[in-house]
Amino acid sequence: MAKKKKCPMCLNEFIQTHSTLQQVCSPICARKFNTKKEVDKRVTDMKRQIKSSAPFETLQTLINTIVRLLDRGHSCITSNAPYGSYVVNAGHYFSRGSNITLRYNLLNIFNQSQVDNDRKGGKGSNYSLRLKEIFGEGVRDEIEGLVKKYPSIHLTKMEAKDKCKIAGEIIRELEAHDIELSTEYRILVRRKLNERIGIYL
Repeated sequence: MAKKKKCPMCLNEFIQTHSTLQQVCSPICARKFNTKKEVDKRVTDMKRQIKSSAPFETLQTLINTIVRLLDRGHSCITSNAPYGSYVVNAGHYFSRGSNITLRYNLLNIFNQSQVDNDRKGGKGSNYSLRLKEIFGEGVRDEIEGLVKKYPSIHLTKMEAKDKCKIAGEIIRELEAHDIELSTEYRILVRRKLNERIGIYL
């Protein structure tokens, strides 16, 4: 017999028609439910990592997660592949190998396909062109100027752990607001969150 159940996402009652394992009422709620489960798991894993001896790598993972949430719904920064058609990586404009100082700066990182990020060396020259096309020359120049603006950062292990906590809070907030940001807002929010995290002041 079909069983009535309350959807944990929208709180509406529904009848389990597909399976006794059905947990939500619709495909829309299923997407939100799966996203929430994935983010909850990442946050749990990250909390565990924060307590470990690798706060700098944990902070990078958290920053990359923020980038993925900020760029939900948008195409790959370098190839323009539509969102959903590529495996999402957080691709650095200035790679960690070429400039470790900017590894946590949200203006230096955007959603990028795994193919472009891993197999094509980040596609640096195309990255610059795409930044200009999408955000305008002013934003592209601002990002390219980060190297001179922040020649170095000095982050202790304890400070990195504190930044991890702030980044974790931001992730929970972004996950709760399941929206696609406009192109202009993606830059504005990056600036604000950089200030909030407090590494690049």
